[in-house]
Amino acid sequence: MKRLSTSLACALFMAVVLSSCSSSPENINVADLEEPCEFVDAIEECLDAMLEIKEGVDSPDELSEPDKNRGQALAKKLEEIMNEGERKFGSDVPDCPNNEEVMKKMQMIR
Repeated sequence: MKRLSTSLACALFMAVVLSSCSSSPENINVADLEEPCEFVDAIEECLDAMLEIKEGVDSPDELSEPDKNRGQALAKKLEEIMNEGERKFGSDVPDCPNNEEVMKKMQMIR
């Protein structure tokens, strides 16, 4: 019985952890971003979601309507994040560990 309750507690903990990690980039609250690298991380989250939508599609015409709508929402959120980051910290690129990866992803989106 003790083993079963331990297994159930572990499964519940994993479910909580996994569900908390799966928040949508569209729901990023830009007002909560305080440090330059937090802005870079948020940009990367948006780019990752956009690349996921783009994956396996040769043309934007092939996207489903929900994917088109999500892509537009992500682009809008990305613009909001970038504008607020520039307003707070200027146009200089901050020195963050994931800068190179973010730049590669931006090129892949274009």
